[in-house]
Amino acid sequence: MLVGSSARCWLLLVCLAVLCAAALAENVTIQSTASEIAYSPPACNTTAASCESAWYVAISPDDPTALVTSTSGPTNGSAALVPQLFLTFTGTALYIRTSNASTAVVNVSLATHNPDFAITATVDTAETANGLITVVGLPSDRPTTLTMMFVPSLTATTLDVSNITIVTTGNECVSVFHLLVCSGLNALWSRSSPFSSSPLPSSTAIPTFSPVVSPATSSQASSKQTHDDIIAEVLGAVLGVVVCLFAAVGLLFWKKRRRKQVYPPQTPGD
Repeated sequence: MLVGSSARCWLLLVCLAVLCAAALAENVTIQSTASEIAYSPPACNTTAASCESAWYVAISPDDPTALVTSTSGPTNGSAALVPQLFLTFTGTALYIRTSNASTAVVNVSLATHNPDFAITATVDTAETANGLITVVGLPSDRPTTLTMMFVPSLTATTLDVSNITIVTTGNECVSVFHLLVCSGLNALWSRSSPFSSSPLPSSTAIPTFSPVVSPATSSQASSKQTHDDIIAEVLGAVLGVVVCLFAAVGLLFWKKRRRKQVYPPQTPGD
């Protein structure tokens, strides 16, 4: 069955619209050992004999095949510095996954410039569902700097950082979009990273602001959409549109042939 040029154009436009709408929200996840995350003092590997930093990379207590960056507070080997981590990114929401073994209290602060924007909250990681801290209501039009600081206590506590997920927005292509149509649009669109190479200073003033930082509830932890979920939804929507389009074109084609059979063309002299 041949599809006319107008139908092909309509199909392409529908696919672009569906895929671009799905690409408006995308999850970008980085592991705790990613270079985009800056630790103070710098993290070291527990397998090294000289590892005396307050931050150290270890095997995750939740998954023996994964790594976490962990701290139990200031150490003499790192000049008694209070452990902190920094990450500058652009996105509307943030998910910080710790571990089920985390018990530390942390101060989570986020700030931007031009205009100034900031929020801070104290979170007890022992009370988080599945070790997840959520931050929502962030500005999507400028970089935000995350500062996460360990709060020392009289009892021994531990903070494990497993990974950080950022929800980004914009006319970016998800993996399926690249596979289907992005090869022809590279000259028009370019994928940008949500991370900035120049974090804001940790001394930024932190006034009160409107976004919400909170331990995730059980429902939030179980319902957060993953990148694979987004791809599955995109594929389902595109396949649905394609099936409906070809069904409509096939019906028109069948009616046209049926009309020719019922009313055959008249020849001169009949």
